[in-house]
Amino acid sequence: MAPLEPWEKVLVDGASYPSTVRGTIASTDCHGGEQAADKETAHNGLLANPSADPETYCGDCHPNTVTMAQNSLHSTLAGYWTVLDARSAPEGHEQLAEAFGNHCASCHATCGECHVSQPNGVGGGLSCQVCHSVAYTSCDGCHVAISETTGNPFYATDGSYMTFLIGRNARKSFDRPYDYVPVRHVPISETNFDYYGDNLLPNFNALPTRAYATPHNIQRQTPQNASCDACHGQESLFLTVDKVYPEELEANLPVIVDEIPAPITSTLPITATMSLTSTAPITSTLNVTPTLTSP
Repeated sequence: MAPLEPWEKVLVDGASYPSTVRGTIASTDCHGGEQAADKETAHNGLLANPSADPETYCGDCHPNTVTMAQNSLHSTLAGYWTVLDARSAPEGHEQLAEAFGNHCASCHATCGECHVSQPNGVGGGLSCQVCHSVAYTSCDGCHVAISETTGNPFYATDGSYMTFLIGRNARKSFDRPYDYVPVRHVPISETNFDYYGDNLLPNFNALPTRAYATPHNIQRQTPQNASCDACHGQESLFLTVDKVYPEELEANLPVIVDEIPAPITSTLPITATMSLTSTAPITSTLNVTPTLTSP
């Protein structure tokens, strides 16, 4: 998708915004620039993304959020290094650190890039559906290099697509006791960092390429919760072996669903006999024989 224009990215309703709390704050308080009716003058010294420096520009109004954000995964990107450490070896860390700084460090969005506009990391094309609905983005391998023409770092993914798949929980813990969780393909392949050296991910199969996902897509009603059997027995919803790239089969064995949960459809024949006496006591027998029990 082509990058969106600024006015296409923002998640602000121009009609109602002036009457909101934020609408009573001068734009210069957050974005700098100059208070002027003329656009060119107003944009002198403009700070387009103040939440990139939340301590300076957001702390007065959002002190608790700013404090939490300092140590969040969105800010520290520690999750990237957790998986890179698992897949790599110490002798390759110097090259990986260079590659990370050139290509990966700017991928995560700031607060404003999600809560005010759509993220820059995908050219502004990350729709609300990606974060707030059932389907969400999966990305295949992300290959990085330095341009021979400009000297600038660049990257290219093998593919990006919307998907919803349920896999086994390979990260069970006290806080995550679930058997099944949503999984998404992360932008990793054995050749991601080949530009910087050979075999920099010798332990590639140490982690699934279909990772435990917690997308911001909560909806009260979804296609798979319309009924029990809208999920149970629906092979298309589950990460089965046929949906995994052959070269990534070993890495994803912990999350592949070998046996789809069976449908919960039951046949319940009911027979009853009743005897009535003149004093009106009622006795009955009820035989219920399900043909299939829930797994």
